[in-house]
Amino acid sequence: MERAINTTCVLCFILRDLKYEFAARFTDELLLRDRNAKAIGDPNICTRAAMNAIIVEGNMHFLKYSLLGHVYLLILIIIEEVMKGLNIDFIMRLNLAFADKLTRPAIYKQLAFFPGEFSALKLAIAARTTLEKFQNDYKLGRLYNLTEWRISRRRAESNMHFAPQQNQYTTLIGENNFFQPFITLSMQENSKNLAYYLTAILRLNPVERYVDPNNVDDQDTKLLDFEILEYASQNDLPIFISIDGSVDQNGTATTSISVLAPDIRDTDELNGIE
Repeated sequence: MERAINTTCVLCFILRDLKYEFAARFTDELLLRDRNAKAIGDPNICTRAAMNAIIVEGNMHFLKYSLLGHVYLLILIIIEEVMKGLNIDFIMRLNLAFADKLTRPAIYKQLAFFPGEFSALKLAIAARTTLEKFQNDYKLGRLYNLTEWRISRRRAESNMHFAPQQNQYTTLIGENNFFQPFITLSMQENSKNLAYYLTAILRLNPVERYVDPNNVDDQDTKLLDFEILEYASQNDLPIFISIDGSVDQNGTATTSISVLAPDIRDTDELNGIE
């Protein structure tokens, strides 16, 4: 394993242990700020003498950022020391306290693990940038600003075709309920939690019966989960799902997902036979 790490690392193919995701991201952020860590094809290489990561030999400077390098190992120790100093049971408060501690220079001045290499301020800034990127990556994966439009009972039972209006959409995932990854967990654990979070929001609940449709006077009420499933499966025919990607006026990527079911009614004729 050590040989594989050393062979690939000098060519800037760096293996990471995502069991310690934040430590890996933190180390990568320091690597990106290192002026001497130039990979093959780096645009900052101006002369042949400064090529650094040449084929076969590579750039030995990358080794200190590898799984066996002192930078990565000391980052792991710093994170472990911060965890020891936080006596908090509630994981949400632990997440906030952990982030606050790592993004301030005090802890790095106290431990002084990188004398003459990284200043405490530089480490705190790198940790803050790492945290921002970490949260933004999961923000993109958690379908932030996801909205939903549902047809009303009245319109579902009519033969009219219409286009949804902007004010008819409901925000499913926004500022009040977005997913927050925990920097103390592994990527696998955070990804699993994200999957549970999205499942709880997006999956239709066949037993959701908060309102009895037979006792609702306002037929403009939106369809409930179990009603959507009943409409979609009442004829035992395939359901069609379309996904369309686009870009809005602000340059933000958008995705539209439509779930369609065959519209078969009691008044329809079968093969021309009444």
